[in-house]
Amino acid sequence: MGISKKTTYSICRRVENGNSVERQVGSGRPARKMSQKKREALVNQSHGKLGVSLRKIGRKFKIDKKYVSNILKENNVKLATRKSAPKYSEKQKLEQKRKLRHLSESAFSPSNGTEIIIDDESYFTFDGSDTANNKHFYCKEGEEVDDKVKFKRHKKFQSKLLVWLAISSRGHSTAFICPSGNSVNADIYEKQCIRSRLVRFIREKHSDGNFVFWPDMATAHYAANVIAAYNELNIPFIPKDKNVPNVPQLRPIERFWRNLKRNVYENGWEASTHAELKKRILLKIRQTKITAFTNLMRRVKTKILKASRYGTDCVL
Repeated sequence: MGISKKTTYSICRRVENGNSVERQVGSGRPARKMSQKKREALVNQSHGKLGVSLRKIGRKFKIDKKYVSNILKENNVKLATRKSAPKYSEKQKLEQKRKLRHLSESAFSPSNGTEIIIDDESYFTFDGSDTANNKHFYCKEGEEVDDKVKFKRHKKFQSKLLVWLAISSRGHSTAFICPSGNSVNADIYEKQCIRSRLVRFIREKHSDGNFVFWPDMATAHYAANVIAAYNELNIPFIPKDKNVPNVPQLRPIERFWRNLKRNVYENGWEASTHAELKKRILLKIRQTKITAFTNLMRRVKTKILKASRYGTDCVL
C-alpha cells in the first residue's frame, strides 16, 4: 500500500484500542518555530555572503533546509549570480572616471551626434568549446545519450583563427582572418586592418566624416606607423593618453563576439579545417542584420556618461 512498517503497526494499535483509524488533527510532530530574533540572524547569515548554502545554514540553526528557504523567501532574499567584471585598482578607477568624464564632454558627448567606430580581435576554435550555448543538453532519465553529445572532447592546444572586425551603428567592416599563430603586430594592423578594411568601411558607411575611431589599448593600435596612418588617412581617433584602459563593458563589440560565436557553433557545429571555419564565420557575419549593430551601439555614449559619474561597475 506504499506506507511504512511503523505506520502500519501504529494503525493496527489504534484499531485494537477501539480508536479511529484516521489520525487526529494536531497529533503529529509539533511544528518548530523560530523567534523573530533568530530569523533576523538567519537572514544576516545569508545576505551578501559567499559560500553560503541552505544546508549549512540549516545545520547552524538546527532546522531543515526547506524551512531556511521559506524564511528567506518571506524576507525577499533571493539567490543571485555574481557578475563577471574586470579587476582594477583604486588608482585605475579614478583614472577611468577622469578620462571617461573628458570623453563624455568631448568626443563621446551624447549631444554632438558623432558616430563611434570600434574595432577588436577575437579567437575562434574548431569546436567552440569556450561558448556557453553548447555546454548543456537534455536527456530522458534512464536512456543512453550519444557520446558525442555527452562528452565535449577537445585538444589541449587547439587550432584557432584570429578574427579582426570594426563595427558602428551603421554596420561592419570586412573581416581580417588569419591562423592564431600569426599575431596582429603593428605592420599587419596598419596594412590589413587600417589601410585596407577600415578605410573602405569609412568610405562606404561614414563618408560624411562625422565619426571618431575608438581603438582599444593594444600596443599595435598605437604604434608609430599606425598613428601616422590615422593622420595620413584623416581618421579622427582617441589618443592613447585620453583612452580608457580595461573597460570591455563599455565596448559593445564584446557582446557582438559573444553573439557571433553562439551563431557559429549553434547546434554543436564543429569545423575540421581552417577553411571550413573561416567560411562559417564569414557566413554568420553576413547574416547579422544591420539592426543588430544599431542596437549594440545605441546607448554607448549614455553608458560612458553614466560610468564617468558613478564608476564603470554601474554599467555591468
